[in-house]
Amino acid sequence: MKNHKWSELMADNRRLFHPAQQQALRQHLDQGLANFTTLEQIDVPKFERPTQMKPGVSDDYTPTQEQMIRDDQMQGPMATWARQQFQLLHCQVSYHVQPPGGLVYNHVDVQGTLTRTFADMGVEASTDNFRHYIISLQDWQPGQSWMLHNQSWIDWRAGDVIEMPWYMPHATVNANDTHNAERLIVVGVQ
Repeated sequence: MKNHKWSELMADNRRLFHPAQQQALRQHLDQGLANFTTLEQIDVPKFERPTQMKPGVSDDYTPTQEQMIRDDQMQGPMATWARQQFQLLHCQVSYHVQPPGGLVYNHVDVQGTLTRTFADMGVEASTDNFRHYIISLQDWQPGQSWMLHNQSWIDWRAGDVIEMPWYMPHATVNANDTHNAERLIVVGVQ
């Protein structure tokens, strides 16, 4: 797949992002590739759990605000751990708590804030060195799912990790009536 500078994909109000994303996804599907890669299970330290909803997380194209408690860090213990764990130069770590009934509609992450931060730091991210990991913090419960285009991730255990490509549409749901779905999302460059 063609390598793109992330800053070029974000330029001009993301004019090039969606065509490049669609082309990469078509190539991916034509090749019959898995929509996510399961990595080795890891031990995750106990990080401070966020307790407040973060306003303004969803963009204008999302039908509802994310129903999620979330904490994002580029510095601090979660980011330091993630850089070491995944051999990343720079990263952002988000601790997500999706309550029962929580839903995040299908979307593709454009990483606008992260891209601007990397640009301010002089870091050039590209589609080749960009990484996106999802780490489960609790065992899966019935009704919880990650949908990655036409495939789903369920039945995870605490410490399970998947990596997904930058262009993969995804959504999450927690239709369990009593248990939160908790995870770390690590996005960074190698």
